[in-house]
Amino acid sequence: VHGEQIASEQNQNGLQEQINKTQKLEQELSSLRQLPQKLQETQSEKESLQNQLSTFREKKSQLKQLVGIDVFENPVEVVFKSLISSQVAEKEKQIKLLKDHIEVQNEQVNDLKLQIQSQEQTLSLIHI
Repeated sequence: VHGEQIASEQNQNGLQEQINKTQKLEQELSSLRQLPQKLQETQSEKESLQNQLSTFREKKSQLKQLVGIDVFENPVEVVFKSLISSQVAEKEKQIKLLKDHIEVQNEQVNDLKLQIQSQEQTLSLIHI
């Protein structure tokens, strides 16, 4: 009798396990069946967001044309960009001045070379 009771309990445990596994699989199957609908909803949301972004960009562009500046830009960033661009312009001026100075120096060096050649020719004529 005791052995039959153990067998019966094991049988009930096995059945309960099977029932639990079946319920779990049914839940998974149910959520899998909902995936196409969720995918469609997600794609619709994505399209809506893309349309909103496109509209925002269009209105931002129109506003920028009206006002003359990008009002959505960070003001600190605008000032910083302006400062950097003025510094870059200043450096470009300095570079141009240095290039001009180098060009003048090169011309002076070439003039000196010509003077040296002329003096060497004069010296060589004197030695003859």
